[in-house]
Amino acid sequence: MKELTSNNEIKLVKVSNVLDIKKSPNQVSKLKRENPEMLLKILVSFIMKFQSYLNIESKMNDDQVVFCADELINEYWGYKLEDFQLFFKRASIGKYGKIYKRLAPITIFEMIEIYDNEKESELIRQHQIEKSVKTTLNENKVPQIILDKIDELKNKSGFDYTDPEYLKIKSDIYKENLKGNKKDE
Repeated sequence: MKELTSNNEIKLVKVSNVLDIKKSPNQVSKLKRENPEMLLKILVSFIMKFQSYLNIESKMNDDQVVFCADELINEYWGYKLEDFQLFFKRASIGKYGKIYKRLAPITIFEMIEIYDNEKESELIRQHQIEKSVKTTLNENKVPQIILDKIDELKNKSGFDYTDPEYLKIKSDIYKENLKGNKKDE
């Protein structure tokens, strides 16, 4: 993935899922204000690369590619560059439908709508999990030091509930609660 740096250089970034994108500084609306030409070039390159992966008879011409990139920027200004990267990666393997014979801007917009719904559902699901965990931890009167450690893990790069550190803390909390319950009996 290409990321625009403060020096107007591009560096590569790896993105594997929607939650990785939450902490990115590559907000399209910000990049559009700071360097719209570079942003357009990056999106054009995403679309061109996407087209190169497809075995179709008719690809978009240069005008269509630029139009599509510009419209994506205007329509999805709240996205991060990584959103587009992940979308095109998944679209190129058919996750959002098959493309037969030709590619047009409308095809990309139909597909990105599916990605947008998927992204929203994933973010809602993740928020519900985080809220549930915090509620459970607070109800069990977890020591503040443990809650701080969980917040620290969460702030690292998005919260991963399969993270070994998190699972160890969760196990320690469970053991502590078992000891506390035995003392109460």
